[in-house]
Amino acid sequence: MKTAVMTDSNSGITQNEARELGIFSLPMPVIIDGETCYEGIDLTQEMFYASLTGGKEVTTSQPSPGEVIGMWDKILKEGYDEIVHIPMSSGLSNSYESAAGLAADYNGRIQVADNHRISVTLRESVLEAKELADRGLSAGEIKEELDTQIEVGELVDTVEYDYPAFHLSMDCFICRIIDGDLVLKEHEAAKWLTRDQLDGVDWLPADLALI
Repeated sequence: MKTAVMTDSNSGITQNEARELGIFSLPMPVIIDGETCYEGIDLTQEMFYASLTGGKEVTTSQPSPGEVIGMWDKILKEGYDEIVHIPMSSGLSNSYESAAGLAADYNGRIQVADNHRISVTLRESVLEAKELADRGLSAGEIKEELDTQIEVGELVDTVEYDYPAFHLSMDCFICRIIDGDLVLKEHEAAKWLTRDQLDGVDWLPADLALI
């Protein structure tokens, strides 16, 4: 499974940096005195701030549906199986709602994550998503990870298990929920168990050694 990570330029990730990192960044449109420019394409940060301080009328907008779909289709044609798309926070833009609606036509191949972050913190989420994708997680699993903020503690164990079709190497950590709720999008079930209840679950073979 080859998963692409996509964000928008609100993350502060430039087009050149995106290429170096192996991710995809959609330029956000900025309207200056009625003319539409795109961050990182024909609008630099210096030009943006000069327009703000120079008395020009500056407004921002979200990418058009055609621009979003166009980048998705381009990424999939490059050989990726699926995409996790991390736009700026839904609290500040309609980009998330728009992308989530468009993704419904892609039969699960596009997962749109809203982890309520912008700028530097959005960048951190994107880099985390790329690390997870490089470890082999699916777009749905990455979206599930990003929707809840967790604190990762000590490593408990690394499970190594040979399934008939592949080898699994799984790092298992003690984690604590900092913010948000666990909302299942990829896994079938989640529940809190006491030590006495562990034997009542039909665990996968790879999990048994850890349990």
